[in-house]
Amino acid sequence: MSGQYRVLLTGGGTGGHVYPCISIFTYLNEHGLISESLYLGVQGRAEDQIVPRAGISLAHITSAPLASGSLFFRLQGMLSLIRGTIQSLRQIIRFKPDLVIATGGYVSAPVLLAAYLAKFFRTIKIVVEEQNLVPGLLNKVGSLLADVVLVTFKESVYFTWGKKAVNVGYPLREQYYTDRPDKASLRASLDIPIDKFVVLITGGSLGARSINRVVAESMPELASLEQLHIIHSIGMSETDEYHALAETCSLLEASMGARFDRDHLTATNDQGQIFYQAFPFIHRMFEYQIAADLIISRAGAGALAEIAAVGVASIIIPKRGLPGDHQELNAINMADRGCCSIIFEKRDRQSQRDCVPTGEFLELLRAMVTDRAKSQELAHNIQKMHARDAHHKIVDTIQKVLAGEAVNYIDEIIEPRFVKFQRQFDHLVAYLDQVRQDRDFDNPYLRYYSLKISDYLQSSDFLVVNKGIKLIGPLQREDLYEYLRDNFRNFKGFLRRNSLISLRKADFFSPIMRQLIDWGLADSYYEVRREAIALVYRFVEEYHNDPAMKTAVRGILKNTFESFEVKVEAIKLAVVLFEEGLFFELVQPFQGSRNIRLREALLESIIIGLVRQRLSRDERLKIFLKNTLITTSEFKPEFKIRENYLSVLKELEGVPNGNARH
Repeated sequence: MSGQYRVLLTGGGTGGHVYPCISIFTYLNEHGLISESLYLGVQGRAEDQIVPRAGISLAHITSAPLASGSLFFRLQGMLSLIRGTIQSLRQIIRFKPDLVIATGGYVSAPVLLAAYLAKFFRTIKIVVEEQNLVPGLLNKVGSLLADVVLVTFKESVYFTWGKKAVNVGYPLREQYYTDRPDKASLRASLDIPIDKFVVLITGGSLGARSINRVVAESMPELASLEQLHIIHSIGMSETDEYHALAETCSLLEASMGARFDRDHLTATNDQGQIFYQAFPFIHRMFEYQIAADLIISRAGAGALAEIAAVGVASIIIPKRGLPGDHQELNAINMADRGCCSIIFEKRDRQSQRDCVPTGEFLELLRAMVTDRAKSQELAHNIQKMHARDAHHKIVDTIQKVLAGEAVNYIDEIIEPRFVKFQRQFDHLVAYLDQVRQDRDFDNPYLRYYSLKISDYLQSSDFLVVNKGIKLIGPLQREDLYEYLRDNFRNFKGFLRRNSLISLRKADFFSPIMRQLIDWGLADSYYEVRREAIALVYRFVEEYHNDPAMKTAVRGILKNTFESFEVKVEAIKLAVVLFEEGLFFELVQPFQGSRNIRLREALLESIIIGLVRQRLSRDERLKIFLKNTLITTSEFKPEFKIRENYLSVLKELEGVPNGNARH
């Protein structure tokens, strides 16, 4: 293949899928690589408005989502896929494309399948473009059919089923790769004050209800910031469910009164100056982005790529509850690199709507306006994320695919941190523990999982509920202790165990813990009893004057039939619960125990007692040690019991050691 090519394009449903396709078409067209083009889309969707304006012929096919809804809707979706595949195959036979480019959305599914089938009788190259960090189901399947997958994030190849991926960056419009106009002259041309801190707020072409509402509600407080000037793109949604302009104007009138001019969509600040300008839609978005000091936006891959390209600080408000939480994960990926600040949406219990917390919004926006160093740092960091040569990489890769030349596919598969957390949840728990100890309360993972925990606990899948239980302690969610109490006796055994383990990570004792410990000690599952003892150890100060607990621990130590794992924890507890003489009396039977784990625990408890000054460094202790069996029948090069014994001797001699459990 050489020269010009017939190119079939697809991708749609939303502008987030259509615009990347148009950008790739533009790159190829400017390089003289396209002889004819055809776009396949679904009638009534975003492609109907966007594609004709780009001068590309548009034809319609049938398609529907497959991955959600009831069985009936899934079957309907499957029938639509079959029908759409047949329609796409007919279009391919008529149009005879050399290249098929698909940028996602359910419209791409039948086109990709038809293009792959057409390979049996025609030479066709298939290019799939993935904008998000985590691909949806369609592009995962599409990666198996494609000759190459163009990805924005190199980590995306971890999720694609086919591994023919090239990291090219996001396909932005050409203007994002050109020299920037001067900010001062640009502001003057846009009638924006040159000396103000300019904030551009946008929720996409249709608008974002939660963002529009929080802006309107915050206006009286924002009006007190003399340095602030706001440009607000409200959105063009005019559905029965949400009319963006009408609702936002009503909210602005309610919050600002006569200071809001509905006819001109402006509002005045406390000094009587216009500080707020709104538009249903901003056609010169690129110029307004360049003119801004701060951008408040959703976390679609395109929006983030544009912000990186213009190099402006941002507050990102990802849309909650999208498939795979892809906007939230996009935002976390950026924030984890110090490239943006995040505000996560929350579910309002009364209205059952997603909302942006007003207090958090105001606090963060005030901080950005008053602390220019913070916004400058974010702007500096996000500039590093801009793929300045994305358009050249995309053209070069597609040319190589068309020519049958070798392509430099990604050969290093990088596991994103959040994947490791999801795959091995205990890694996340440990990480959040450390984050909390470091008092990094702005950590994006800490804030994200503080919201996700409610979804986990409300799940009907007990394995998902288990995730929520494990997070209660590390996240210090005292408000959820009642949830544990109310459900504890109905939980499966491992959930009861993990409830007690999670509470060990709490900083403060709660009366609810006492009730759970009592239930745990009487539990039929030995692991639950073991963790109940461990939780008492964590908060032993609450039990020093509790005769019932002391009786229970004595009973465990004397019970011949009790699990040795429970006794191990009870031995460690005994040294901090009982006075010295009674401790030695209770644990003496374990000095020569045939179970080495009990003797290891005995030595560990002595270390604990010495460190916490519960035991005296006297002759009685030395005699006790001398009478303790430290041999083992285990065939191992290292013996923990011997290590514990040496640690006790070091502690007796006053040599610090790191083996003590405080």
